[in-house]
Amino acid sequence: MVTELLYMSPQTIVAFLIFVLGVTATGGLVHYRRHKEDQFATIPLSIFIGIALWMVLASAIGGLGQFDLVSPLLLSILAIFAFLARRHYVARKESRTPESLNPRAFTMKHQIFKPEWLVSLIVFSYALRAFQSPHYWDDIMYHLPQTLAWWKGGGIVVNEAIRYPLFPMGPAAIAAWWSQSGTLLVGQCLSALAFTAVAFLIFHTARKTLPTLPSILVVIIWTTSMSGTVIATATVDMVLCGMVTGCVYAARCYFTDDDNYFVIIVGLLAGAAFSSKYQAALYLAIPLVAFFFLLRTHPARIYLLASFFLSCGFWYARAFVVSGDPLHPLGASIFGSWGWNIEDMDRQLNQLEGVRDWPPALLLSSLFLPIFWKRLTAEYKYAVVLLYLWFLSWMIVSGYPRYLVPAYPLMAILSAEVFRLIWVKISGYSWSNHFRERLKHGGLLRLSRPVFTAVCILLVLVNAKSAGKWIFVSEDTLIEKYSKRYEGFALLRSTDANITGSDGRTYQIALDNQNLLLGQNVIGDYFGRYRLKDFLEASKKEDGFQPYLAEHNIQNIIVNLELPWSRKFYRRIEQMPFLCELGRNDGAGLLSVAQAGRGCKSYKG
Repeated sequence: MVTELLYMSPQTIVAFLIFVLGVTATGGLVHYRRHKEDQFATIPLSIFIGIALWMVLASAIGGLGQFDLVSPLLLSILAIFAFLARRHYVARKESRTPESLNPRAFTMKHQIFKPEWLVSLIVFSYALRAFQSPHYWDDIMYHLPQTLAWWKGGGIVVNEAIRYPLFPMGPAAIAAWWSQSGTLLVGQCLSALAFTAVAFLIFHTARKTLPTLPSILVVIIWTTSMSGTVIATATVDMVLCGMVTGCVYAARCYFTDDDNYFVIIVGLLAGAAFSSKYQAALYLAIPLVAFFFLLRTHPARIYLLASFFLSCGFWYARAFVVSGDPLHPLGASIFGSWGWNIEDMDRQLNQLEGVRDWPPALLLSSLFLPIFWKRLTAEYKYAVVLLYLWFLSWMIVSGYPRYLVPAYPLMAILSAEVFRLIWVKISGYSWSNHFRERLKHGGLLRLSRPVFTAVCILLVLVNAKSAGKWIFVSEDTLIEKYSKRYEGFALLRSTDANITGSDGRTYQIALDNQNLLLGQNVIGDYFGRYRLKDFLEASKKEDGFQPYLAEHNIQNIIVNLELPWSRKFYRRIEQMPFLCELGRNDGAGLLSVAQAGRGCKSYKG
């Protein structure tokens, strides 16, 4: 049963720890001590680089159909030891320098690290929500089914039963490769890792221009705006967010350091973003073109293009080879249809129109920063222009809040700046050393630190208690949770028929949010080759429906009975003599095609 791959066993937790350390070590081997002026951004940027490199490696091995060629667990352990060896070598080399004998430098370093502990408490308590179970929405609809199909297939195979069979899914490729360790949840681990790295990167970026407490406010805005539902379901969007944030930060480093190394990193992370989701074009297409022309030398432009296409070229070449459309299904009007058709695209766009909404109010406050335009530095002005470019593109294309997640980190920084400027305007004080001294002598600042720390610890305990209900549960408890949420899954468990092990396929109707739990042979969707419209059309004539089922090797039909139209459809087809009811509950009904030459009674008996 697939649920054994969805719960957090002790072995899974160990695998996750090795994965996190392996990804960080992989990026650290490339990025360690490269940007000497900002050591605190080394770890988050190393994580983004590590994720991007693992995507490239997973897509290369998966594209060859050789996930079993090498163990990702072994590669992670080797990367960890290689990083530790390099770090030890660099530490010994630097221990001989005069700066290492300066005790003041040691003290200052540990003073700077104090806020990091508070930020860590906030961020880690929210990052646990990425493992929230039972899983739902896009994860259980097509991300996890795609991961399972690729793992079972031993590589990146074409699975036409998935809604988006040729989408770039770099995070799913990593998760499929890591499924050798006995879990499908590496994608959720990637989401938690990207969420944490983004939080630390924007915190340290904010500290360059803001005092400590407003910088902590940036993290609070980021974490509270990412509700538990978003963290738990937007795994690909979170990885995309990390790649976009890291890409923008690396571009900033290039203009301050004038080092072509950061050009390569920009190309690598931008390619990883385009390997995660098509929505990367909303955030990086125009800025990447502008960055290309702003590069100072032709070799730098070559580095950018080479690293970009090396990072994401596989996914678009794969789509072109299979369907003739490198942007499948977006380019159907130019390159022709494969699986999807123009009607499917129109239906998908209409669905997006129905889910338009606004992002959290705290983030929307960033849009008011132009009011203080004269007070802003040049860096903030560039950030405001970038934000408005992203926001307007998002409003025109979708308006779906989850698709705006890659812009949330920038919005959090700019929102904190808005609140700081409002504070300055109202109180007449900036958060300067003079004001800090007044608070310090009054005892308020000294009192605020332990109080704030206590609040953060309380937040961690509350989230840890909730996380225990999601994470540290047995497989039986997880099955029970899935059964309560998903009527189709509950029906399959209550019937004697093992349809997941049957030779034929199972066609689901309006239960696409349960695809993973209905079995690997499940097909049926509103879009694509097995679209519901064609299925319903074939069922109108009884003498034509049975040949249709035989042609597509459909053995079972499971229907959502909670919708009026699907309930009416079920009542009509259950009367057909070649269909037998295997079970029914309040939310779903299961029919099966009778074996040739056998009636329904003998078949059911």
